[in-house]
Order: sequence, then structure tokens, then C-alpha cells
Amino acid sequence: MKPVQFFHIGPQKSSTTWQYHCFREHPDVVTAKKDSVHYFDMFYHRGPDWYHGQFDTAQSGSVSVDMTPSYVRDLKAHDRIHAYNPDAKIILCLREPLTRAFSHYWHNKKKSDFQYSFESVFKNYDLFNSWVQTGFYADHIERYLTLFDRKHIHVQLFDDLEHNPQGFIQDTYRFMGVDDTFLPETIGKKVNEAKTKKSKFRQNVEKNLRKLRLYRVVDLMNAMDGDNREHLEGVDAVVLAQLHDIFDAEITRLEKLLDINLSAWRNVN
Repeated sequence: MKPVQFFHIGPQKSSTTWQYHCFREHPDVVTAKKDSVHYFDMFYHRGPDWYHGQFDTAQSGSVSVDMTPSYVRDLKAHDRIHAYNPDAKIILCLREPLTRAFSHYWHNKKKSDFQYSFESVFKNYDLFNSWVQTGFYADHIERYLTLFDRKHIHVQLFDDLEHNPQGFIQDTYRFMGVDDTFLPETIGKKVNEAKTKKSKFRQNVEKNLRKLRLYRVVDLMNAMDGDNREHLEGVDAVVLAQLHDIFDAEITRLEKLLDINLSAWRNVN
């Protein structure tokens, strides 16, 4: 296998899984068998043969992409990617950092028996590192700019995905040099949406209701779970104010670095 050419480096909760499915559908793109390979951060010791073995050889596309959202904040990934392929091209999607942090929190709650509240972010450095420092985008991009030409770094905005998913993914297809008229079925779908994990009891109830073909009852139950989804209402106002102060400075740095206007990010509450 020739070296992987494209690396979508994240961050988490900013459409990486959705884009993985869009790329996987594209006939010109080769993806790994699953998203988040983690070779250049967690499994680098396993070597390039192991890495190449993670890709789907049944696909016959002309370009390949590694979708691992943690690469953006790993302190060694950029050096390792450059050493592996100096001509690599980088893709990352930037989401307003406060909502991204909160979505990351909900993602953790969905994936495990997670007992921390969002307010714990200032009481536990590991949580701060995961939820808040991931949103220090200027720092992360500057690391990649030390090694890769700016024209080889495709910066996306999550806002554009929300407003125009078709235009968003087609713009990325153009950056990758593949057919940008292709429309994946994933467009219009929500993938890896962050919400709380259902209990075993609740899962069994829904399973039995479906067996009885009581689909409408299941839909009504899920509709009543609205306040178990991502939202900032109810978060301690002091914590929100502290996060706004932190991210405001980061947004200013990012605007200067990329020469873009991110004023809409300052209106989140």
C-alpha cells in the first residue's frame, strides 16, 4: 500500500465520524476499516505494516484518508505524520469550542458509566485537558503549520456543515481531488450524536415494544428524552462565564492565525 495521503485530525465531536461515512461511500476514497485508527498517537509502536493493515483493501479508490480526531491535540502526531509522509494533506473541522466541549462531555456520558458533571471541568485536569484544551485550536494548528504548507491544510467550520452539509462535503472532496459531484447517502443523517447512554432496563423495554410493533410508543419515549441531549441550559453560570473568558482569547488568536471572522462563536450561551 502506498502512503496514506490525507489525515482528518479532528477534533472530537466536530463531524469526524459523519465525514468518515461520507468518505467511505465515495468510490475514489480508501478508508480504514473503522474510524479512529490511532496509529500516530496510541499505536505507533506497532509499525507501518500494522498501520496499512487497518485500511480496507477491498476499496479501490485513488486516495486514502486516516480519520483520527485525537491527532489534532496529540503532541507527537504532527511530527510522526510528517516523517511518514512529508507530502501529506491535513483536514480539520473547527466547532465553536464551548459547545464542542459540552458535546464531548455528553459523548463521555453516553459511552460509559460516567459520574462527573460538566462543572467538574475546573476540578479535574484530565477533564479540562479533554474538554477545554482540545478547543485551543490555534495552538494545535500552529504545530501543523511548522511542518506542512498552509495550502495543504484544509480548515473546515462546523457551522458550514450545519447550514449546508452538501456544500461542506463537496468542498472537502475538491480539496482531496476526487469527484465532488458524488453525493453520499450519509448527507442529512446524524451520526454519533451525543446523548446519555440508555440503561439496560430501558433498552429491554424498547426491544420488547418493537417486538410488539409498538414503534410509536418507542418514538414517544425517545421524544420525551429531549433534556437528555446536548444543551447548555442548566450549566452553572459561573462555570460558563469562566469558559467564555478562556475561549474568547482563543477565538481571537484563531481569527488572527487564519484571517477569518468567528464573531458568531462569541454569542453562544
